Amino acid sequence: ECAQPATEPSATMPALQSSLSTPTCRVRNGFAFAVVTADGKALSWGEAAYGGDFSSVQSALQSGVTGIIGARFAFSAIKADYTLHLWGSNETIGGPAAFRDGTYHVSALIANEAAFAGVNTATGRVIAVGSKHSGGDVLDDAYCNGYSAQVSAGVRSITASAGAFAAMKADNTLLCWGNKYAGANVAVGVLSALVGAKMVVATMSAF
Repeated sequence: ECAQPATEPSATMPALQSSLSTPTCRVRNGFAFAVVTADGKALSWGEAAYGGDFSSVQSALQSGVTGIIGARFAFSAIKADYTLHLWGSNETIGGPAAFRDGTYHVSALIANEAAFAGVNTATGRVIAVGSKHSGGDVLDDAYCNGYSAQVSAGVRSITASAGAFAAMKADNTLLCWGNKYAGANVAVGVLSALVGAKMVVATMSAF
């Protein structure tokens, strides 16, 4: 489902003006539903293996949930204390143990079909989990186009196609990683021309 760039507010951070771009190619869970109740609880139902069963994280989601983002096969909830809690397909919620659970001061997330990504509001570091082939691993250069160092600080915004992510840094340079058939394979000539970009939008398989 591809939409025009949205104008709704995005998360900001004082030093880097960091935000997560509202995706122009919106990904949604195709198998389950999830909600945040008025008292900050999270609930889900539907196909158990793809996010309908939230028993593995239920105890952590009894209060303080500020938002839920859905990938095609899983959900991730973010809490007021900046902790992340993921449930659903093992491929979608797996990934580097360093980013699997914990407090990362990520105030918002974005998802493609099989991975999640966010920006640490203090450092501009990309936090990513999920399928390593869809952008869920930014610690291993082999799965993020060699950008593990570049996405460890200074990232201002992220947008998503169905299988890749594009990050804009504070100096307005762009980095893409994930599935090469979903926009992550950027020609050298194109990449060199991306300095000074102001906005990134996505279709299902391109930026």
